[in-house]
Amino acid sequence: MTSTPVVSETSPLLPSHENKRGSYSPGSSGQISNSYRCYTPADLQTPFTLCLEGVSYSVKEDRGPWWKNTLLGVRRTKEILKDVRLIARSGQLTAILGNSGSGKTSLLDVICNRMGSNGKLQGLVWGTPGLIESAGYVIQADRLMDNLTVKETLTYTAKLKFVGKSSKNLKERVEAVISEMGLRPVRNTRIGGMVERGISGGEKRRVTIAIQLLQNPQMLLLDEPTTGLDSFTAHYLVQTLAELAQRNKIVLCTIHQPRSELYKTFDQVGIMSRGEMIYFGKATEMVPYFSRLGYPCPTFANPLDHYVDLSSIDTRSADKEKESDERVNYLRANLLQSPHYISMLGEITEAMEADNHGGERVCVSWMWNSNNMLRFFVSLFILVRRSLVNLYRNRSAFFLRIFTQSVFAGMICLFLGKLRHNQQSIQDRIGLLYQTVAVPPFSAMLHTIEEFPSLRDLYYRESRDGLYVLPAFLLSFCLYTLPFSILSSILYSTLTYWVCGLQPDPKLYAMHAATVFFLHYSGEIMTVILLGMMQNPRVASSIVALILTISGLIAPGFLRTVSSMPEIIQWLSWASPYKYAGEIFVANEFNNLTLHCGSDPVLCLRNGSLYITLFYPGALDHMTRNFAALGGFIFGFIVIAMVIFKIFGIKQLH
Repeated sequence: MTSTPVVSETSPLLPSHENKRGSYSPGSSGQISNSYRCYTPADLQTPFTLCLEGVSYSVKEDRGPWWKNTLLGVRRTKEILKDVRLIARSGQLTAILGNSGSGKTSLLDVICNRMGSNGKLQGLVWGTPGLIESAGYVIQADRLMDNLTVKETLTYTAKLKFVGKSSKNLKERVEAVISEMGLRPVRNTRIGGMVERGISGGEKRRVTIAIQLLQNPQMLLLDEPTTGLDSFTAHYLVQTLAELAQRNKIVLCTIHQPRSELYKTFDQVGIMSRGEMIYFGKATEMVPYFSRLGYPCPTFANPLDHYVDLSSIDTRSADKEKESDERVNYLRANLLQSPHYISMLGEITEAMEADNHGGERVCVSWMWNSNNMLRFFVSLFILVRRSLVNLYRNRSAFFLRIFTQSVFAGMICLFLGKLRHNQQSIQDRIGLLYQTVAVPPFSAMLHTIEEFPSLRDLYYRESRDGLYVLPAFLLSFCLYTLPFSILSSILYSTLTYWVCGLQPDPKLYAMHAATVFFLHYSGEIMTVILLGMMQNPRVASSIVALILTISGLIAPGFLRTVSSMPEIIQWLSWASPYKYAGEIFVANEFNNLTLHCGSDPVLCLRNGSLYITLFYPGALDHMTRNFAALGGFIFGFIVIAMVIFKIFGIKQLH
């Protein structure tokens, strides 16, 4: 049975994406079902509870050098979480602390079902109906568009979240969230980046939180929300989170190096080490609890820092590691036997037994129906518009996208000048055509390497929030870059074609410009493919440049005739758009081209058609095939990009 959760018009705005789920129990298999729990506005007005019962999580990771992993497949299982149990209720601000690698972020990922595909999960994650489905997750990194204002950022996100809602409702929700997060003074200020300053780091954090608050979640998870902030801004942000918790919300966050003033702000504190809970309970009871175990907090020391250090493994020497390991084991054993922990287990059991809807799960599958089709095209339009606005605000990038190829064209025209019709001009024409094959995809690569990584990281965050799907993201980038590719190709072709004096025929010029466009656009999508495989733009750009250089050498036949190449290279040339573009350029320029012989009529090509016959036989008959091949390459590159992004999955941005 399939059904879509129904939310009345009077309920808070909720996302209509397919990434919702209710409580889940992976069991021993570690498989998580894509189940939902229908919820009503009445559910959203009741107190909420989150419970974790015996949650363990492990992943398989590569071991040893990469070549061993590739050839031998050596892998090991690493335990990330071990038998974690906790309970959190609405109105509470819960902080999870621990040293690096203790499992804090993985705990949040498990709660929101954002684990990797190679992980195995055991235990139970349970929430009051409507809690986990509408939860908001604030990742550690702020992934925002630099040139949009705060209001525009939230408005575009709201449009993606709530497709079909009226503009008035969206505007009211955006304004409410801006006021709730104290962003009204900077609502019309740009986010800013490394080049152009915008809002502060703390304000960016609040914008990222505001994005999650748009759906009015009853549970808010935050991964290291104070990272990179000064002590005052961090304190102000945590106070804001405490105020959010008081509005009938569960707020659960991981904190790194909290200042002592924050200790009084937290309702509950959890301390983790090696994936295990060393302490979980009320913040006010933490110091007395550890004091009873023989570890009082020194005077004037920060209790949070002190007990995180106490729960960490010291690896500076074998003796220190053994000593700290024994201490952590002692703390863990005492927690399991402590009265407040046993009492918490009873509360977890009581909360789950009181759930009257525990067995009512309605599976909702994402199907290509009319509503989802509408959502797809609306999100596609919004993504294209948002990208165009962001680029237009960056004037240098905007004009470079249009005129970079024109700069190359100017240099080529300055170098070659007006082409003549003597025998020496054959080499000049081949040089011009070689540059015309090489320049468009290379300049396209430069633009994509600069712009796409930030859009890709934004996609990773927003797709995890269920705002849109992969095809909408990739197609939006293709549509967004399309007018710039067309315009820059026309400018490049106009300069090189008419200034250098290629055959003065408008039809031939149109075919020449269309071929330049195909090359430029294929360079864009080819770079997207590499950026889908590799997170480092420098590595991706190096590989793309290498591919383009090799293709320019072996495929078009300008540097060496194709028939004289080794047979394996001849076969490889068919896999490059350069081969088909080269034939089009040669057929366009040399067909019926009159050439003067000069003083030596013996060694002379009187007509360019003879050059085609000698070096590109059949090129005139292949024009339709070659244009179809160029179009096929672009379509194929787009499909490959979608497959690559699907295979490599959505990266974690912690």
